[in-house]
Amino acid sequence: MVDFSEARIDKLIVHRVGNKSQEEGVIISNELCNIYNELTENIMKKYLLEPFNKVNTLYQFKHESDVKYNEIYAHAKNIFDNIENFYEESIAITKHLYEKSTHPNIKYGEVYIGYFNNCNLDNENVSAIGIFKSENKDVFIDVIQKANQIDINWKQGVNIKKLDKGCVIFNKSVEDGYKLQIIDNTNSKEAKYWEEEFLNVALIKNSFVKTKEIVNICQKFVEDNYVDNKKEKALVLNNTYEYLKENEHFQKDEFVEKVLEKDNEKNRLKEYITEYSKEKLDVSDFDISSNAIKEVKRKINTSVIKLDKRIEIKLTDVNKENSEMIEKGFDQAKGKYYYKIYYDEEV
Repeated sequence: MVDFSEARIDKLIVHRVGNKSQEEGVIISNELCNIYNELTENIMKKYLLEPFNKVNTLYQFKHESDVKYNEIYAHAKNIFDNIENFYEESIAITKHLYEKSTHPNIKYGEVYIGYFNNCNLDNENVSAIGIFKSENKDVFIDVIQKANQIDINWKQGVNIKKLDKGCVIFNKSVEDGYKLQIIDNTNSKEAKYWEEEFLNVALIKNSFVKTKEIVNICQKFVEDNYVDNKKEKALVLNNTYEYLKENEHFQKDEFVEKVLEKDNEKNRLKEYITEYSKEKLDVSDFDISSNAIKEVKRKINTSVIKLDKRIEIKLTDVNKENSEMIEKGFDQAKGKYYYKIYYDEEV
């Protein structure tokens, strides 16, 4: 979907922004960064852009009346329309971020704003604007050699393998609010200010999103309908994964027929999908995303049945035939559930 391997940094500037509620203010750079050699550029690309290679979801700017009134959208458009506006717009973006940095846990940090060429989005070469914020610092050992003496010191700095927050705005679909990727690794409630308050974006509901949502629906379905039957949960989720892996297109009725056997269960799953399609997102008919399948495989662990905290039953291949080799029951005398396993030989 996205490839930054050939991307080049055309412009880059770094400002500093603090927490408005604590009146920490902003520090504005007087001029752009000097990317003076290829090594420096590659290091900055690794830090700013490489994390987005693993991001498959896309967003677009939004506004309750018209997207042109979204502040970051407007600043980005001014840059894309005329690159000479880059410096002034970078200041406006930083000040807008400061206005939204009111939660007491938001940290002081650097804001990197860049303009990139040769970014590949959906096999199309486009330019892009990046807005990134570093909030957390690591400690690094600095080894110093003077003549025959080797000494140590320490420095505090940014780990280029840990981007805290970022977004890349691609110069594509301008009338719809552009297309952009988002990263936010703070994993806390105040993190919402980046996506909702600062950027104000909506998820683009493409095949990747729909493929993942079908898995979420099926997970909820098995949790609601097979409360005490982990074997059936594993079988249904494995059937879901196999269907998505083997087909290029999702169709609700066909999917339900292949995943489940009993008519009453089929009808319930159809109701789950139909209800979700009415209330949130139409997932009754769509093209299946191969990229989403990779994430789905990691998310669904259908091979292990965990019993209490001491026992695990591991299945190397979950399917109907193998599931019939495991029988679940309840021992009235002991008051406990049990699994009975049939097999041909020990190996």
